[in-house]
Amino acid sequence: MKKVVISFTFLLFSLTIQSQIVVTQTDIENHLQIGNGILNYSDTIGIDVDIGTPGENSWDFENHPFHLEFDVDVVDPGSTPKADLFSSATHALITNYDVGQNEATSYTYLIIEDGNYGEDGLYFIAGVSSSTSEVTIENDPPGNILQFPVNYQDSWTTSHAKITTTELNGVPISNTEAEETSSKLVDGYGTIVLPDGTTEETLRIKIEGERTVNGDTEEILSFMFITRSGASLTAVADDPNGSDNGVIQTEQVNWNYGNGSPSSVDKIEELANDFVLSQNYPNPFNPTTNIQYSIPKASHVSLKVYDVLGNEVATLVNEKLSSGVYNSKFDASTLSSGIYFYTLEAGNFVTTKKLSLIK
Repeated sequence: MKKVVISFTFLLFSLTIQSQIVVTQTDIENHLQIGNGILNYSDTIGIDVDIGTPGENSWDFENHPFHLEFDVDVVDPGSTPKADLFSSATHALITNYDVGQNEATSYTYLIIEDGNYGEDGLYFIAGVSSSTSEVTIENDPPGNILQFPVNYQDSWTTSHAKITTTELNGVPISNTEAEETSSKLVDGYGTIVLPDGTTEETLRIKIEGERTVNGDTEEILSFMFITRSGASLTAVADDPNGSDNGVIQTEQVNWNYGNGSPSSVDKIEELANDFVLSQNYPNPFNPTTNIQYSIPKASHVSLKVYDVLGNEVATLVNEKLSSGVYNSKFDASTLSSGIYFYTLEAGNFVTTKKLSLIK
């Protein structure tokens, strides 16, 4: 009898371990491939959030309200304004903002290599009236985001200096240095329903941080949920000394997702009655064609192209779209002549059509 109990206990232990995902460097690199597009949402109005408890959980953030939305492009850092300053960066994220009647752009410099994922720094430039404001943030060493592979119950501590320089019309007007430390513990695992309704396996990371400037120390408590697709959600607690379980008041919630190439999506009409995928036009084509589709309600939309062997050759759309009729352009300049298939997925709707490339 004792032998049976030991075997059964081992089986339960094995099943528990198998239910915990491991997030690898490859997972994040796939999410942040050069040329990919990411949607970033932010809520800064302090909404209550149920962060669950340490251990196994099911989290539900469906329909969480966000009032800020940004499109982010992943680019080669060598093509950006501060390439020389952040020469060690392997990836850069470009985000454009509308600031009243003015525009602003931020460049976030990332390093993903040797089992580490960190932020090397940030450059922000904005035009205000006839002036140009620039902010450059350097992290020394790069600020740690993740250490790979990320497993349940992993923990690590990091620290770095953050140097912020502000310029107005090219003239430095301020320079500050902060010391930042953080202790991270992967204290939870399970499933998460993201704000767009998709469900993924996730790990929860509890992050306890400190930021010291001129002798004044600010404490920060946040909870980061990461998935193998690269989608992540971070809740910053309003009370840095608050609980690590149950419902908490948040200061900010950020959510990002998307691992498809940025697409040229044109909205033709505001209203649509049904899910419809139209035949591409022209067809046959060389080298570009248009694909029109209708989305009757806000949905996460995926439009991908496959060859006859079922290999994915292009991602035209991978983002949440509102109701409407859309047109996406497919450029097959790098592909060989032949038959291809394009598939539209939106909510529970899935359909496929054939197209012909003749060069």
